[in-house]
Parts: sequence; structure tokens; C-alpha cells
Amino acid sequence: WSAMSPEQRLKQVLRHATLDGETTSLAQRARRFQLGKLSRSDLSSPVQWGDLMLLAETQLKENNPKAADATAGLAIKASADDEQKWASLILEIRALEGLNQWKRALEPARQLVDLKPKSADSYNGLAWVLVHNKQFQEARAQAERALELAPNQPMILDTYASALLGAGEVKQALEVLHQAD
Repeated sequence: WSAMSPEQRLKQVLRHATLDGETTSLAQRARRFQLGKLSRSDLSSPVQWGDLMLLAETQLKENNPKAADATAGLAIKASADDEQKWASLILEIRALEGLNQWKRALEPARQLVDLKPKSADSYNGLAWVLVHNKQFQEARAQAERALELAPNQPMILDTYASALLGAGEVKQALEVLHQAD
């Protein structure tokens, strides 16, 4: 299993998986879980969580954010710890971005900060979602917090500039963008 590439593992999992003596695909197991016919413990092993994450990533790459959103939701429920949940939330936010459902992305973005309050990526993720929800002042504050944790990171500077621009601070936004180059 460990010698297989992620793509090979995904194909293997999608081909078959044994659950209660029954051969089912991961998609079928996910559907059973959604319907309440499968317990969390049936999906919570690291391999199964990893399979869900790999499937959601593949769905995003195939431009299917709706399916990725559903799969990321299952990965969140199947998470064995905060690290897995955080990674699952990132995927859910990416799927919601693809669906242009920024209001729905607010809750998982706030959870990022709750799970990893010392991570610049958590604050930047929240700031980016806030920018898209036109909450520019809060976005600015979150981006500033991210910059305190990881100064001069181009992705964070880009988010910060977007928040400044949205707040009407064009000159300062341009200065920050020049920093990001």
C-alpha cells in the first residue's frame, strides 16, 4: 500500500473496499455514512480519512467542487485529530470557493483559527474568506495577525492588500502588493 502512488491508491479504493463482508466503493461508503447507515468509527482510520482527502483533492482537480464539498465534509467527520480536521477544513473551504459559497465558508474558516491559533495559514485563510464576504476591516485584522506570525509571506501580503483595497485604502494596498513581489 505504501509503495503505491496516491493515484494508484485512489483507484484501488474506488474499485473496492470491504465493509461488513460487503464489497463497496468509497463513494458508496460515503453515501451510507451520509444516510446514517455507517458509523463514524467505520470511516475514522487514517487510511480511510486519507482516502477521503485524496478523493476530495481529485474532485477539485477534476473541477467538481460540489462533490469535493461533500467528500471534505465526510473527511471532517472522519478526522481522528485536530491536524486531520484542520486539513479537511482547508479542503472544504477550497470546495466552497469553487462553488462561490463564501458565506458558508465563514464557519470552517473560523474553525481553522480555533484549531491552530499559532498558524499564519489559519489567519490568512480566515482573512481570505472575510475579503470575499466584504468584511474588509475584520479581514485586515486577521491578515495583520497572519503577518505577525509569518512576516513578508507573499500569499499573506496578497490577502492583506485585498483587504486594504476593499476598505478603500488604495495607496497602502499598492505598497503592500509591491512588497509581495
